[in-house]
Amino acid sequence: MIYIVGSGPAGAACAIALLSCGQRVTMLDVGLRLEPEKRRHVDRLASTEATRWPLESIACVKSGMQVSERGIPLKYVFGSDFPFRIPPGAPRLLQKKSHALRSFALGGLSQAWGATLLPFVQTDINDWPISVSDLAPHYREVMKWVPLSAAEDGLNELFPAYADQREDLQESPQAKYVLLALSQNREALQQEGLLFGRARLAVRVRDKGGRRGCVYCGMCLYGCPYGCIHNSEQTLEDLRTNRNFTYIDGVLVRSAKEDEGSVRIEALDIGTGQPRSFTGERVFLACGVLTTTQILMDSLNLRDSSIRIPSSQSFLCPMVSYKRERGPAKESAHTLSQVYLALQDPSISRHIVQLQIYTYSDLITGALRRSPLGLLFRLFPALESAAVDRLVVLQGLLHSHDSDPLTLQSHSGPSEGMAFSLHGALSRDTKAKVRGVGKKLYANRRRTGLVPLIPLVRISSAGQSFHTGGSFPMSASPGPRESDLLGRPGGLRRVHAVDASVFPSVPSVPLTLSVMANAHRIASQTVAELVAAG
Repeated sequence: MIYIVGSGPAGAACAIALLSCGQRVTMLDVGLRLEPEKRRHVDRLASTEATRWPLESIACVKSGMQVSERGIPLKYVFGSDFPFRIPPGAPRLLQKKSHALRSFALGGLSQAWGATLLPFVQTDINDWPISVSDLAPHYREVMKWVPLSAAEDGLNELFPAYADQREDLQESPQAKYVLLALSQNREALQQEGLLFGRARLAVRVRDKGGRRGCVYCGMCLYGCPYGCIHNSEQTLEDLRTNRNFTYIDGVLVRSAKEDEGSVRIEALDIGTGQPRSFTGERVFLACGVLTTTQILMDSLNLRDSSIRIPSSQSFLCPMVSYKRERGPAKESAHTLSQVYLALQDPSISRHIVQLQIYTYSDLITGALRRSPLGLLFRLFPALESAAVDRLVVLQGLLHSHDSDPLTLQSHSGPSEGMAFSLHGALSRDTKAKVRGVGKKLYANRRRTGLVPLIPLVRISSAGQSFHTGGSFPMSASPGPRESDLLGRPGGLRRVHAVDASVFPSVPSVPLTLSVMANAHRIASQTVAELVAAG
């Protein structure tokens, strides 16, 4: 039996690869889910036309979300924190100057992701022992089961779609203006190192397979009642029809240790608090960087040790449009990222700086009201309306080589296992990179049609971007705390890490597609080696 630990994007991709090779697979997962009361409201919305949604159900699935000028500290889904809830028995994690999150939910962090799909560019992974060409066939395999909204635009020059079928979400009126301004200045922007296009999103645009397509209800950031935003839970629904696939939830894995010819998995039943164990031929860890790293540190007896975790620093920059689009709140639009810009400027970074533009959502209005301008807007409502009509938000991310790493420290704990602390930092160099991006955007304000409000730029806490990895980086000649090309760390032969914990560095572009592609690659090549060995 082959075991996969974790049900997020890496686990789903790994399972698909193994099952396609005829392997028997059991997935172990904590599998936290949305509370039944909130699920009833979501089901009620899902079975009703958006124009007739009950207000009480809308209020329920929007509850809980907090927003400030610094962004969203915790992204609730359908009014619940279940994607980030910590189950009983999970290792303790004390954080200092960091805000990284673990997920023990069914579907992992894909329950709350931004749905952006872009592959890596070779110049961003030149320090890896594998190349984009090694990932390319696995990008194509992943895109066979993930929906894609994408346009034929300038992004194709840098980011191949790797998909035979694609659809195209309608952009918001604010995004149409931004794209028009960018298009009119394409050549000048290219000379400035700015490549742009519509955001590529894992969204089902039209009705398909009995599932409804996007209706532009503006609920994206709270959770899509129709399930148009792809997540790994949907993939697992399909996998459960395969007779070679078994899913076991309520299981918190603590370690995976190799015996002669097998792997013994030590776990905890979160319902009863009793220990459980499983024995298999192989184990693929796909729990997310922090949890996979914790399991490996326990498995390799790395007590009272520290692990460096590269991280991609994120920041938010409000921007004001030269053109006023009146009443965006009355427009039907999706509220995921609308426009993507890739900044390539050697004077700022040797790597791509990711820039995503979000247009109107009611969360932007909420952030305005909680900003230093909130009192002014309460006194002059017309001023708030004018601001909302022109305001968009840019989210930027830096490559991990331009960001400060996290440090995960293990501590000898009581009998129930190790405890951990996570430390972050924000150096002057990282702040200087962010300032350089702000100056670049301001210098090109007339070409983009957007004026960045540089004094309002907010740099997120370390780890808050969810772009982390590299705790056991792949290497062609792995050392004690590195992995081989099949994600096997510390000299292990039957335990494979398949999530971003094996990434040698963390590019700024969205990680999920590459996490899935690399997990698919590791699983496929592992089976190929087993077959070749007889």
